Amino acid sequence: MRELKISKSYTNREDESMGRYLNDISQIDMITGKDEVMLAQKIKMGDTAAEHKLVTANLRFVVSCAKKYQGKGLPLSDLINEGNVGLIKAAKLFDQTRGFKFISYAVWWIRQSILAALNQYARMIRLPMNQQLGMTEIIGATQKLEQNLEREPTLGELAEYLERNENKLADFICCNVKINYLDDHIPGGDTEDNTLLNYLPDGDGNGTERWIGEEQLHFNIDKLLHNLTPREKRIIILSFGLYGQQPLDYEDIAREINLSRERTRQIRTEAIKKMRKLNKADFLQEYA
Repeated sequence: MRELKISKSYTNREDESMGRYLNDISQIDMITGKDEVMLAQKIKMGDTAAEHKLVTANLRFVVSCAKKYQGKGLPLSDLINEGNVGLIKAAKLFDQTRGFKFISYAVWWIRQSILAALNQYARMIRLPMNQQLGMTEIIGATQKLEQNLEREPTLGELAEYLERNENKLADFICCNVKINYLDDHIPGGDTEDNTLLNYLPDGDGNGTERWIGEEQLHFNIDKLLHNLTPREKRIIILSFGLYGQQPLDYEDIAREINLSRERTRQIRTEAIKKMRKLNKADFLQEYA
């Protein structure tokens, strides 16, 4: 009985702490796009006060992002903490000259931090032991390479470090990593905003703003690929450069899977038609 009361007291303290935090950040003034540009310029000159202001002005968005990952193994407070780590990193790296709003850039860093924590802690419970060891090894190698290279490693670099076949490594990651999004960073690009969305047509000229609304809507790749055959899935992965692979054209994909260029195009078209049946795949209509 005493243990139950202690647990309840602890839970109440957590709730009170979270309530105070949410109340505190709700009082922070929002900033304009012009403010973001000015703050980013100051941050590049080493102004820590500017960095603090840019970060605190966007703490509410981190909470919004974190809530989407509740029920996956970590409490909301931990998800928010991890998201804040990503927000701080984004503030340090934000390039205001590219014309994007800060939050459109920061959303990847926020999610990356949250997803890394979920992969490291929550998913270990659900994976069989051999897959736990495999994913643990991949995550550890990725972190070491990122520290040494001061950037995210490419799939090729990761495969070389692990002494694994690149294609087999890509397949393993594809089968086991369940949390991946179309606006997640594609390793090996020249810029931090190198995402799948950048490979999609942009008819209205709004760049990533066309896809990232107020809630920064994202699309779960696994759900889009779920109903595809293994061959269709492979073609889509190679075509869009998913899971760290470089996007390939029809000829390269055809050589990879030992089919003709035309047959590869037909399978790709059929796969995208299947994906379009999902409400979340409407943006692929121009590819079919």
